Amino acid sequence: MGLCDYEGQSSGFPIITKLFEVRCIDFEKKLQWSWSYRKDYREIINITQHKSQLIVSGQNPPDAIFMNLKGEIQEKIPVPTTYKHHHGQLGNVYAVGKNHFLAQLWGEGTALEIDQNGQEVWRYQVPPLKGGRYPAGCMQDLLRLDNGNTLLACGTQARLLEVDRSGKIVWEMNKDDHPELNFTNACNLQKLKDGSILVTNFLRGNSGRGAHAFVLTKGRKITWTLTDHKNFTATSQVWAIED
Repeated sequence: MGLCDYEGQSSGFPIITKLFEVRCIDFEKKLQWSWSYRKDYREIINITQHKSQLIVSGQNPPDAIFMNLKGEIQEKIPVPTTYKHHHGQLGNVYAVGKNHFLAQLWGEGTALEIDQNGQEVWRYQVPPLKGGRYPAGCMQDLLRLDNGNTLLACGTQARLLEVDRSGKIVWEMNKDDHPELNFTNACNLQKLKDGSILVTNFLRGNSGRGAHAFVLTKGRKITWTLTDHKNFTATSQVWAIED
């Protein structure tokens, strides 16, 4: 089951994916609406929101599916991918400017920007590190910054990269920069209202110490950590709910 990463509806009801359905449920766990995708897609996990639309990531085939908050499909944009397995073919898709979209290609370790027709505009593949799985798992999330650069959560490489349009790495943070975090798997990214960034550190296989999440300021200073190992073993997504 994948929980949607947004607070978009006036009701605040969550959107989830479960049992080949995208579902809206209320806080009493009562179903508000559902869309069965079994006949159209092999798997759907990731959902983002842009204004009054959901962007649902179909896998096999890889499509960005635009859906209103009533669960009605309005448009589909094909996303060019080379990874054939359905799991990890297409992750989060974000709207970035006028009719452009930034896609997480987990299986390719790649950030891909496309236009409204699904044509490639920009591509960046995370460079390999010595040892470890590659490229799959090296792109867990991505965020277009106000300066036009792109921040990448590089998954099992346990690092964050900020890259410009030319592909130059202009800033990097790796597991050795802050050993107290036990930086294991750079996972989810959320830009907060003050411009800082909430980063999820997925501690699967390396739990019991360090931070499940931390906040980076615009100046790349760490100001907050979540270190509750009593109630959490490993978390793949930590979200801030802001007023």
